[in-house]
Amino acid sequence: QGGEWQASSAVRGPPSRMFGRSGYNLAGARAGDWISLRANDLDGFDRVHVSMRRAPDGGTFRVRLDGEEVGVVATRAAGTDAFVLRLDLPARRRELALELLGDGPVERLGWGVDRRGRGVLVEAFGIPGATIAALDNRAADAVARELAAATPALLVLEFGTNEATSRDLDAPAYAAALSRQVARLRAMLPRTGILLMGAPDAARPMRRGGSACGGRRTPLPALAAGRAAQREVARGERGGLFDWGAEVTRGSCNLPAMARGEAPLMRTDLVHFTPAGYRLTAELLFAHILRGAKMEAQGA
Repeated sequence: QGGEWQASSAVRGPPSRMFGRSGYNLAGARAGDWISLRANDLDGFDRVHVSMRRAPDGGTFRVRLDGEEVGVVATRAAGTDAFVLRLDLPARRRELALELLGDGPVERLGWGVDRRGRGVLVEAFGIPGATIAALDNRAADAVARELAAATPALLVLEFGTNEATSRDLDAPAYAAALSRQVARLRAMLPRTGILLMGAPDAARPMRRGGSACGGRRTPLPALAAGRAAQREVARGERGGLFDWGAEVTRGSCNLPAMARGEAPLMRTDLVHFTPAGYRLTAELLFAHILRGAKMEAQGA
């Protein structure tokens, strides 16, 4: 990107900004400022989607593909809402770029590229420090439009570790908030499956003392209560549940061992995983999803 862009997130962003499913907003207004993405894959892409905010003071931007201008898009409208620009391209391209004309502010809520054909498309949206409350800061209209543009077969919600750091978590209130978000998403996506990922084991290393596994570490204070709330909501909302703790970490006492060795699965903070740990999680999650799909196909 080039120019004076302002990035904000649904966790810490100002109330004046609109956030869609990505939870990020990139805003600019100066003529000539640009943002681009380039595919590393030699086959490139033949579909583009860009989610934008429309407003009475909205500006205009050019769309370029491999350096060639293919159109000009205005974001000025009578009211304030979100729209999704989708392009099906006649040939595969390698680079997408947006360039501002400078006639008003432009806010990009999200974008992406892919290719037509058979296969599975996985999109991940995460914000450091996010809790379930961050979903309240996403504009319902924007999220609904983005999801309607490409309705997912499965929606996975993974929250809980950041909530578990709280020493005064209100478990019933947390369960109610999680249940409300599941119901909200189900209303938008009545034919989409919803899967909750239970928070994995995590602990805080301590220089001395400690309260678990011989000391030197203590579990996150609200982890047990938060995971109990997640299980309760999965049952009450008839959603799926992937127990990350049972499948991968298998108890807080295992965390130090997971952080040692030539190929550790955990980082030494005993909260975050290494790439190998996330890869293992992905493989087990995939297997869990396939088992669920098989049971559904069999009518179980």
